[in-house]
Amino acid sequence: MTGLAEEVLADPVRLVVRLVGNVEKHLPAEHVRDIVLTVVRARARRRSLAQAQHDDPSLLRTGRPPAPYCVAKLLMALNDAGAQNIALPSCGECGRAYRYVGSSTGGRWGCSPCFDKSAVCAGCHEERRAPTLDQRKDRSQARKDNNF
Repeated sequence: MTGLAEEVLADPVRLVVRLVGNVEKHLPAEHVRDIVLTVVRARARRRSLAQAQHDDPSLLRTGRPPAPYCVAKLLMALNDAGAQNIALPSCGECGRAYRYVGSSTGGRWGCSPCFDKSAVCAGCHEERRAPTLDQRKDRSQARKDNNF
């Protein structure tokens, strides 16, 4: 992406609404616009979303990264609103479609089983999925109740 397309700079929301409307006929344009404005609030992110869809219109049908995380957020919101022709975001690691994916660096997003890697817990010294780090931010810690 060397430069932003002219249409992206002029009105990124209108471009996104038009591109979504080309794929999804079951949601009215006003509703799609409201979703875009709610999900992506910052103008720079709206431009990033519009540029990503402008560069690769198949994102709406495939839901596959790499793309900015705001694309995944839009896909999730459109599916929650009842879109029938918009793909769910897919994990960048395993390729499965999920209702919710988390973000990673470099325009990748993915599911919890792929992104939450196991580590040796600083408390119990067992290797398991540890959702938190200790105060030094270098050792993982499992929950005290061991429920994951």
